[in-house]
Amino acid sequence: MSWHERQLSRHEILCAIAALLGLACAVMPLARRELEAMRVSRTVAELRRIEVATLRFRADTGRFPVHYADYDPAFYPEFKNLTVAPPVRSGITAWAGPYLDAPARTNAWNGLLHLHCSTTQFDLDGDGRADTAGENSYVVLTRVPAAAAARLDLEIDGAADPRAGRLLIAGPAGGQQTAYFFIAD
Repeated sequence: MSWHERQLSRHEILCAIAALLGLACAVMPLARRELEAMRVSRTVAELRRIEVATLRFRADTGRFPVHYADYDPAFYPEFKNLTVAPPVRSGITAWAGPYLDAPARTNAWNGLLHLHCSTTQFDLDGDGRADTAGENSYVVLTRVPAAAAARLDLEIDGAADPRAGRLLIAGPAGGQQTAYFFIAD
């Protein structure tokens, strides 16, 4: 009987399926790590894009975008004043944008991505003293897995120290984290 006339037995089919499943199980962890690395890279690129847009906005207008003193949710939904000229009543002059095209509304882990402006002082190097003076701007990312937050910290700050550097991380150990990316000029 020739090869093309022979039928496969159930045993041969089950062995082939088992071999394919074994191969898939071996490849899945590698694919998962690669996917996580791509999410981290995409997030770092988005944070850098927001940082450049925010600093250009500040250079043109003399202030950071989204001041809570004049925050109007109808006009300032997240990054709108980086993409659309603010109204005259906002007092923002010399706007030369748009500074940002189609900003992300969520981060790579489907958590929120918010731009904040504040006069709160922050300790960025963990020495117990405030490193920000006056007005500052930062991006908040929620629902970041702990391992991804550590990789983000390493990518942005060059060291995985969740309490120091431009990326501060808060949240339960091993759980979902909230990351704060500080924009400094």
